[in-house]
Amino acid sequence: MLPLITGGKIRPLAAAGAKRLPQLPDIPTVAEAALPGFDVTPWIAVATPHGTPAEAIKTLNSEIYTVMGDSKVKGAMVDLACNPVPTMSTSEVAAFIRKEIPIWAQRVRDAHLDVQ
Repeated sequence: MLPLITGGKIRPLAAAGAKRLPQLPDIPTVAEAALPGFDVTPWIAVATPHGTPAEAIKTLNSEIYTVMGDSKVKGAMVDLACNPVPTMSTSEVAAFIRKEIPIWAQRVRDAHLDVQ
C-alpha cells in the first residue's frame, strides 16, 4: 500500500497495528483514532506439513534466515511498509502461533462469525 499512499492515490485513515508505521509517522493507529486497544498486527510464518523431516525444516529455516538477512530484501519490505522482525526459531514460531490462536478465536466469537 505504501507506493499508493506516497503516490497520493489513496489516503490512509489509520494503521491497524499497535504502533504507528515508521514509514508513515503522521498516520495514527486505529487505537489512537477511534478504538482503544485495537491491534491487528499482520504477520507471516512459514509452515510445513506434520512429519516433515527435521533436516528439511532446518534447511528451510537456514534459507529463510539468509533471505531475510539480505539488505535488498529488508529494503524492499520496508518500502512496502512491512517491518520485518528478526526470524524466530521453529519453537518460537510455534509458541507465537499458540498464543495467537485464542486471541483470534475470541475475535471470531465476538464478531458472531459462523466458522465451520
